[in-house]
Amino acid sequence: MEQFDYQKKENELIECLLGLNASYPMRHSTIQLALRNATFNQDFGNDFVSLLLHLIALEQVGNLFCNAQDDSNGIVKAIQTFSKVKFSERELQGIKHLRHSLAHNYGLAIISKNEKNKDEQNYKFVLHHFAGIATSDRNASNYIIPPEQEWDGILADCDFERAYECKMNIHNSFRIFVPSLIELADEILNEILPDKYRKGKLHFVRDKKSQKLSDEEFLGQIAYKYFVYTK
Repeated sequence: MEQFDYQKKENELIECLLGLNASYPMRHSTIQLALRNATFNQDFGNDFVSLLLHLIALEQVGNLFCNAQDDSNGIVKAIQTFSKVKFSERELQGIKHLRHSLAHNYGLAIISKNEKNKDEQNYKFVLHHFAGIATSDRNASNYIIPPEQEWDGILADCDFERAYECKMNIHNSFRIFVPSLIELADEILNEILPDKYRKGKLHFVRDKKSQKLSDEEFLGQIAYKYFVYTK
């Protein structure tokens, strides 16, 4: 029986995940399927889809390639590990909850149901369809600006006539510069990760549960979770 070549099979999966090898036409990476439909343009509504798909792709990257002992969200881990831009914890939490808001509500607000849990804050977002102010040091404010004051999550004042005014209040909203944030994700997915792979510095990580699996079982789980197969 032929011995299982872990390195060869790992490379095969990573190449498919990153879109570096088209030799497997029946195996489709969920990351590549997301990016295929995530092209950003100025059409209203497209920003929701493009942002969400890019953030989901980053989340998968964080779960696959970043410190498995760190139980942070995959998006947070991917940005901290691979981005050249340094974000504060508050900014990272804002990006993470933007993904949650888009994925679970397909909206731009999260109201906490647990007032005792400080991590479950209220989040409100305003999307800007222009890039953040370009600076040579590419600081985080090019991508996201946290609110000046926390939003209390109270909607009582937002009657029908004042809904727009309340929604666009940037003083208690995270301001998201859509083109810039998408460009950041694209840089990680299409430049930084392929470069690390070619240098032999990109490998799947194992959490505590997967450490008990054989090499073949571990890669089999990744192939099952992160790929779609067609005949």
